[in-house]
Amino acid sequence: MRHQISKKIQLAALAIVIGATGCKKPAEAPPAEAPPAEAVAAPEAATATAAAAPKAARTEFKALDPAEIAALKTKAAGWQQLLPTPGEVFDAMAAMNKEAGGTVQWAALVTDRTIAADADRAAVAVAVGRSIADFLVLVHAQQAERAAPLAEQLLAAADRLGVGEQAREKGAALVPALQKSDWASTGAAVASIFEAMRAELTGKRADEQTALLIAVGVWLEGIRVVATHLGTTPNEATSGLLHQGHLAQFFAARLEGLQGPLAASPAVASLKAPLVAIGKAMAGSHSDPLTAEAVASIGSAATEALAKL
Repeated sequence: MRHQISKKIQLAALAIVIGATGCKKPAEAPPAEAPPAEAVAAPEAATATAAAAPKAARTEFKALDPAEIAALKTKAAGWQQLLPTPGEVFDAMAAMNKEAGGTVQWAALVTDRTIAADADRAAVAVAVGRSIADFLVLVHAQQAERAAPLAEQLLAAADRLGVGEQAREKGAALVPALQKSDWASTGAAVASIFEAMRAELTGKRADEQTALLIAVGVWLEGIRVVATHLGTTPNEATSGLLHQGHLAQFFAARLEGLQGPLAASPAVASLKAPLVAIGKAMAGSHSDPLTAEAVASIGSAATEALAKL
């Protein structure tokens, strides 16, 4: 299962790179296509399919040269659909630990945080992404008492980004689901809120930069959670979920290409060095598990990036 699940994440990263640079994929790699709609909408189904499929050979990736990194600054059409869905990595982590006979201490992986009242737009966007990832962790932890205030904070932050109406419309089932402790519906409502904000920002508002920063927040918090878990519960299979170096490179390059007030935000500046450090720690053969030192470096850099919001 490690091979299939982490390979899906790797192929998503490779598809982003190919789509942004036009470079040729390795001959042995499968076609880099966006995942079908049903796979994006239902990560649980993708995880189940991966678990049932025979293990396949790993896909190796070459390092990007400076010209290719520079090319990543240009718009890559459809990149949002190519990223792992917010809950996909957590679902995979839960499945891998269950298969290994272990457990995930989900409640301990989330630190309750608030979004500063004076935070600028960039900081709010990244914090919204972080909150979405945290919410999905709390879904796994089944802690309604912590999820309820986080829901209020998430919707208030959506208001600050100008997409509160869309978030509330698509996430109308969130509060009733929480009150009933219906965790499947709660997770689906959070995913709907994330999609509603993304669609509004990249569509009618033509604000892909804010959508990008939300995605950065989701991704950084996701890898922080995985790395933190691995720090206390080492698992070779789960470490494969952190083989996402191309995504770290992609995000770092896109941040360098931001324009306007967002580009000047201290929040954006605080993300750049950690993303580079994460990319370096994730480097290496995708057929090998990450070392404990690499996992610790990834967790430390992700924590540093998010701590300043």
